[in-house]
Amino acid sequence: MKFLLILTYLMCCSCLAVGQIESDTLWFVWKDEKRPTLERLAALEKICKQQYLYTQPDSAYALAKIGYEFAERENLKKEMSSALKIMGVASSNLSNYEEAIDLQNRGIKLSKRINDNYATVKHLNSLGNVYLKMSNYANALDAYNQGLEIAEKEKNKELITTLQNNISLVYLDLENYDKALEILTEILSIQRELGKEHTKALNNIGTIYRKQKNYAKALEFYQQSLQLKLDNNIAYGLPLCYSNIGLVYYKQGNNQEALKYYNLSTNLYRAAGHQKGIARSLINFGGIYQNTNPDTTIILLNQAVQIAEKTKNTAELRDATELLYQVYQAEGQYKKALEMHETFNKLQASMHSLQNQKAIFAYEYKLKHKKELLESQVEYEQKLREIKLRNQHNQFLIIGSILLLALITGFYLKKKYSHILKRRTELLNEVEVLKEKLAKQTVSSSGSRKELSLDKGKIEKAINSKIGESSWLILNLIFENPSISNKEIAEKVSLSIEGVSSSLRRMYSTFEVKAKGNKKVTLLMKAVNISVQD
Repeated sequence: MKFLLILTYLMCCSCLAVGQIESDTLWFVWKDEKRPTLERLAALEKICKQQYLYTQPDSAYALAKIGYEFAERENLKKEMSSALKIMGVASSNLSNYEEAIDLQNRGIKLSKRINDNYATVKHLNSLGNVYLKMSNYANALDAYNQGLEIAEKEKNKELITTLQNNISLVYLDLENYDKALEILTEILSIQRELGKEHTKALNNIGTIYRKQKNYAKALEFYQQSLQLKLDNNIAYGLPLCYSNIGLVYYKQGNNQEALKYYNLSTNLYRAAGHQKGIARSLINFGGIYQNTNPDTTIILLNQAVQIAEKTKNTAELRDATELLYQVYQAEGQYKKALEMHETFNKLQASMHSLQNQKAIFAYEYKLKHKKELLESQVEYEQKLREIKLRNQHNQFLIIGSILLLALITGFYLKKKYSHILKRRTELLNEVEVLKEKLAKQTVSSSGSRKELSLDKGKIEKAINSKIGESSWLILNLIFENPSISNKEIAEKVSLSIEGVSSSLRRMYSTFEVKAKGNKKVTLLMKAVNISVQD
C-alpha cells in the first residue's frame, strides 16, 4: 500500500508538470491582446476548467467573471453562457448553492435565447447537480430530465450518459440500488463504445457495492476509477475517490489504510475550499476515532454539523447527527443522543419520504415521554426498536396490499375478457348455424335460393313491438357483419354514433338482451332465432 501511495504521488506530480506547461501556454494566449477575442476567451475557459475549477473554485469563479464581462462587452452570448456555467459550478463547489442555482438559471435562459442546445443541457445538468448536493431530489430529477429530453433529440450519447449517471445518483441516495446499477451498467457500455472516460460510473458502481457491504467489489471499482483519473489528469472527483477507498478500508476494520486515504482526500478538499468535502472528511475521521477516542469524535462531528448547517449540505448533516447519536448513546448522554436522533430522523425523512412516519413518531415520543426516556436506557432502546418495526410493518403492509390488489384485479380482468371472447365465439358459431337453417328455408319451390334475410314480420310479432326504420337497418347491418362497430354502422345509416347507441339500447331492452358482453351478437342471435322459427 505504501508503494501505491508513492506511485500515486509521482503520477500526480507528472500530471501537474504537464498541466503547468499547458497552463502557461494558455495564460500567454489569454494575455496576448493581439490574438482574436474568441481564441483568448477559449484559453481563459480552459484555464478555469483544467487548473482551478475543482482545486481552487474561488479563483475559477473570479477568472470566469472576468471572462463573462469581457464577452458581454463584445456581445458574445455563447461565451457569456460558458462563463456563467463555470461560475455556477465554482459556487456549487464552494457550497454557495443559492448563487449557483441563480447562475445556472441565467445560463439556461441565455443559451435558449441563442438556440444553443448543447449549452442548455450542460447548464441543466449542472443545475441538477446543485439540487442533488442539497438532497432536493425532485428538482434535481426535473433538471436532469429536461436536459435528457434535449440530449436525446440531439442524439448526443456523451450528454445522455452524463445525465443518466447523475440520475443514477438520485436512485443511489434513495437506496434503490437495482435501478441505479441498471442505469450505470448501460452507461459503461455506451462510454466504452465511445472510447470516453467513465470514472464517474465506475465510482458510483463502487458505492452501490459498498452500500450492499460487498467491500471487495466496491474497492475494485473505486480503484479502477482512481487509476483512470490519474492516467487522464482528471481532477474532478479525485478527493471523493480517495474518500470512498478510505471508507471501504474503514468498513473492513483497516483503520490505518483508511486514514491514509482520508488524509489524501482531506488535503485536496481543504486546498479547494470544498465545504461539503471538508464536512465529509470530518465525519470520516469521526468514525475512525468513535470507539477509541469518543471526545475527539464529538469535537470533529460538531465541526461537521456547523459546516453542513451553514452550507445546507443535508446528507453530511444527516450522517454527522447519526454518528453523534451513536457516540452520545455509548457515552450514556441520553438526552443529547435523543436530540441527535430526532434531528437525524427529520433529515432522513426529508431525503426519504417513505420514512416520514419514523421521524414524526420519534418527535411525538420525545414530547410525551422525555422524562421517562432519559431515566431509562432500556425503555429508550425498546422504543427505538418499536419505531423501526412499526415503519417496516407499515411499509410492507402498504406494498403488499398494492401488489395483492393489482394481482387480483389483473386476474379478474383477464378471466372476464377471456370469458367474453369465448362466449362471443360460441354465439357467432350459433348464428352461422341459424343462418344456414334460414338459408335452407329461403329456397323456393323451383329450387332457387332467395336472398338471405331476417323476417321482420316474425320478429315484430315475437317481440310484440314495431321496429323503426333506423333500428331495422341497424339490425340488418349486424346480420350482414356481426363484428361491425358502432362507428361503421353510423356511417352506413347516416346517424350519429350516439344515435346508433341509443337505437341499440332500445333494441336490447325490447329483445330482453341481458348479457354484460357481446350484446350485439346476442341481439342478432335472438333475431335470427325468431326468423327461423316455423
